[in-house]
Amino acid sequence: METADREHGAGRAAALTDVARAQICARLEAARELAGGDLGSQVAELRELLNDVIDRADALETVRWATVGGTSCHSALLCREILATDEHSPRTEFLLIPFGEVQVERPQAGGDFVFTPEHAEAAVRWFERMGRKLAIDYEHQSFEQFNRRPDGLRPAAGWIGGLEIRADGLWAVDVTWTGRARELLSSGEYRYFSPVIFWADEDYTTLAALGPVALTNDPAMRGVRPLAAARRLDEGDRADEQADDERLLDAAAEQVVEQMLRTELEAARAEVAVLRGRLQAQAADAFVERGMRLGKIVDATSMDWRADYLRDAEGAEEKLARAAVVLPPGRLVALNQQGAVAALGESEGRFARDTEAYRRWGIGPEDLRAYERAVADGRVKRVGATG
Repeated sequence: METADREHGAGRAAALTDVARAQICARLEAARELAGGDLGSQVAELRELLNDVIDRADALETVRWATVGGTSCHSALLCREILATDEHSPRTEFLLIPFGEVQVERPQAGGDFVFTPEHAEAAVRWFERMGRKLAIDYEHQSFEQFNRRPDGLRPAAGWIGGLEIRADGLWAVDVTWTGRARELLSSGEYRYFSPVIFWADEDYTTLAALGPVALTNDPAMRGVRPLAAARRLDEGDRADEQADDERLLDAAAEQVVEQMLRTELEAARAEVAVLRGRLQAQAADAFVERGMRLGKIVDATSMDWRADYLRDAEGAEEKLARAAVVLPPGRLVALNQQGAVAALGESEGRFARDTEAYRRWGIGPEDLRAYERAVADGRVKRVGATG
């Protein structure tokens, strides 16, 4: 998937390179014609053409850097937008709704809301189900309450051919404009747009659909960028764009930090789970070893006892406390002349005599004493014994 995205980005960068080359060549040709004439009254225009050539060359360099590095920074997105438009021509793609808090200036247009990637995904799914382009109208005339035309017509200013989720929000792409709308935008008579969002609840948590996007000069949503790219931004537009860039970069940084913290938390939880499992396994091993020393657990049943402890430690302890002492298979116990287990005092002597045999089983004098006491108390069950 990552390789496909990178190849797609490389192809798009190559297409933008061709566009930028044509734009730069056209401006250099215009600058050459100016330089061949009377520069006295055209120096400012020549300087503006050359500055625009430098701006587009820098934008192209940023796009190439982002493509080679496989990144999707906000600066690269802006540069793509600059190269995809020419001077005063309307944009063919624009940021429709940014991620993060969206402020709405007029109460009748709804309240402020937080636009999330989940909302963007819901919008894209809705658009795909709709199966047609999304209209761009004038001043929301598609809605009856905003249509003041005597003929009642609701003409389109353009069409949005697709929606695309990018790093900074939901973008309208493959945008086409009618001839009239193009003239109005190019001349500056129309400058901004206003999206319409239908919510499924009053808390603005579930996006149901989008409505026609309107051309307007008074958008209710703050931070809307112009639909036509001016040759040079005035100070007000430059300040607005800088503020928007800072806000989007801050939001992106917060998302990165949040993702890093989430990853570290998941790693810590996994490590705690591993340590908890190790401690539980050590406790189970110690339980089995203690049971074997008491003569209540033998090798043949040790794994069953261990599984019982891991499943229910408290229950296993209660079961062990009630269990009888058993004779481990292969353990040799000395008998006296009457065929009974030797007296308690004989344990040390037997251990000294059969040291190698007992050590092979990990048996010490204290084990023998414990066993002999259990026999004396009648707590030893002998295999094959009756009565």
